[in-house]
Amino acid sequence: MNTVTFGTASAPYLAIKFLKKVADDEHHNFPEGAKVIREDMYVDDLIRSADSIEESMKAFGSAVYVRVLDSEGKIHTNLLLAKTKVAPSQRTITLPRLELCGAVLLAQLLQYTKEVLGMPDIKMYAWTDSTIAMAWIRAMPAK
Repeated sequence: MNTVTFGTASAPYLAIKFLKKVADDEHHNFPEGAKVIREDMYVDDLIRSADSIEESMKAFGSAVYVRVLDSEGKIHTNLLLAKTKVAPSQRTITLPRLELCGAVLLAQLLQYTKEVLGMPDIKMYAWTDSTIAMAWIRAMPAK
């Protein structure tokens, strides 16, 4: 397979079929990569979490999902945008600080999404599982 044409109904199928073929062909050279493709792919999305705190300290990221109510009253939710960043190389950075960086990145992605969609007044919600980052966000700016 030389080309995967996106924008067609079969594009996600072709993309994952291609990835699985690469995993099969290259598993001897890249066993960990092949394992990730086989076990952590859902359609054409990679879904993987860090296995340890040490791994969590290497990067952070955020994702924007869109939730749409169609004319029949059915709710559809899809990944719209995601971004990851490598953690700063400072030795003193803490996990809560990285989680705060993830929250800041999410705020930037939400603002970008509003601008790109041309919907500055659209209602958006942001979530984080970090209670420390939420406490910092809610704190008075002067503190």
